[in-house]
Parts: sequence; C-alpha cells; structure tokens
Amino acid sequence: MNSVIDSTQYNAIARWSIFIPIGIFLVILVGNWGSTFFYFGIIILLVLIWAAWYMFSTKLLLKTSDLGISYQLKPFQKTEVFIPFDDILELDIEATDFLTKFGGWGKRKKGNEVAYVFNDGFFLKIKTADRTFYFSLSDDVKQKWKDFVIEKTSKTP
Repeated sequence: MNSVIDSTQYNAIARWSIFIPIGIFLVILVGNWGSTFFYFGIIILLVLIWAAWYMFSTKLLLKTSDLGISYQLKPFQKTEVFIPFDDILELDIEATDFLTKFGGWGKRKKGNEVAYVFNDGFFLKIKTADRTFYFSLSDDVKQKWKDFVIEKTSKTP
C-alpha cells in the first residue's frame, strides 16, 4: 500500500487577509495617540496579531500507515491521533462546501461530526462508530488520497 502524507494550512487568502485589519488599526492608532480609543485599539491590535500567529502556525498533518490513518492539529495537539482501519466504517472523498456546513475554517464540531476545514473543496471522510471526521485535503496530494481511498475500499475482506 502506498502511504499518503498531507499537510494542510489555512488558504493563502485567509492567512494574508489578516494583515489588512492590522494595517488599518495601525494607521488609526497613530492618529489617536494617547486617547482612550488608542488603548482600546491596542487590545484589538494584539488580538489581531494573535489571530495572524494562529492562522500561520496552525497546520493539519494527515498520514496513512498499514494499520490506519493518523492526524494531528499542530501546534495544539502534542501527539497524533490514530484511527485504525478496523474502526473505520466508511472511508470516502467528499466534495462539499464545508465553510457553509460547519460555519468557518479551523476545527469545527457539529453533533457527532468533527471537521478540520482549512480549504474548501475535497475532504477525506472517515466514519467510525462514535463520530464522523472530515479532513481538508491539499490540492497537491488530492489525487493520492483518491487513489488511496479506491485501493482501501475496493479490497474485499
């Protein structure tokens, strides 16, 4: 079996668009030096800087092995979470608008579904007895994931 390793981040537009409000707040703060708004604006600016760090440092790592699929949301999960093939009831590639379905980017929960949404398009769907996972797939390895799912689902037990 060919192993697949994927690393997905927030898309470039989302990551770089955080700098627009940071720039706007910097200009506003310079014009309001020492006012009450200035100190409130500093707090907002710090939150925006934290958001920029979050968007640039968050990365979903997804990989396969002979025994199952593991994932890790860096830097928040210190260890990989492993899903053995024996626990997987359904494995598929799904094209859906998960921004609309789950309400945004990042790790999202809705009922017993957990989605790791870092780009819109194709997602690896893994259904277990407890929950259903959706993982964003990078465009550059999307075909490898499709081949992997076909290989795993076409095998007869």
